[in-house]
Amino acid sequence: VFGTARSTTEAAHIKLPTLELPEFHGDFLKWRSFYDQFKAAVGDSDLPDVQKLSYLRGSCKGEAGRAIEGLPLTAANYTEALGVLKRRFGDPATLIGLYAERLVSLDSAAEGDIKGYRELLDSFETHHRELKTLIDELESATATPAAPPSTPSASATATGTTVNDLILAPILSLKLPCSVKMEWRRRTDAKDRFNLTNLLDFAKREAETMESVGFNQAPVEKSQPPAQAARASSRCRPTAATAALTVRAGRDQPKPRQPCGICDDPAHRPKACPTLKGMTPETKECELNRIELN
Repeated sequence: VFGTARSTTEAAHIKLPTLELPEFHGDFLKWRSFYDQFKAAVGDSDLPDVQKLSYLRGSCKGEAGRAIEGLPLTAANYTEALGVLKRRFGDPATLIGLYAERLVSLDSAAEGDIKGYRELLDSFETHHRELKTLIDELESATATPAAPPSTPSASATATGTTVNDLILAPILSLKLPCSVKMEWRRRTDAKDRFNLTNLLDFAKREAETMESVGFNQAPVEKSQPPAQAARASSRCRPTAATAALTVRAGRDQPKPRQPCGICDDPAHRPKACPTLKGMTPETKECELNRIELN
């Protein structure tokens, strides 16, 4: 019993590391993360509101700090300051547009670039997760109790594909490497092709396969011992006599005759081409000038 009590007392006096408050500089896409962290560390605590406002002002920098710097440091202004920041940086409709824009502007993954492919999937999934949360929150906030249930065309089809999938799945598909895109089309039919969840799962499995086989790793050439490399180099180096014979053979070899630049017939030169006979002098001169320039 005494051992248990002593252990409980020691656990109660364990000193946890100091928690640093997050900073917010006015980036719209970082507002939600900042607010959740600040709320957990300060907003939900038993501190007086005037002290909470002091911490809030200390955490807001740049554009965010300027948005609330005019509010006096009073208890009543803590709620007011949070409202200013939420209206300025946390408007769901604005954030939905920004996250959708980020999804569209993601760089496509080049064929064989597994690192770029992984970055595409990670970024897409992060932005899509935030976008989906915002849309769900906005729909919940605007829904009324008397509203009729959503129809399949507005929410989900019989195949589980939502309207958001119909928009976002083609965006992701366009940014995938060509080989992954072709394999996805081979494995799915038209009704399942726009299921974003299935497409993401498939794309991640393809990335794991590429990583497991070292898809974009260049083959490593085996190095030869110095003595062996020197002997191989000397064997491959041509002698002076061999070089002279090679040059002489090149001089004696007849050069292939260039075909006529007008009709591609190698039997005559452009000025003797029969095609020129039916041309006016001006057209003939222009045609010959074109051949000379090429």
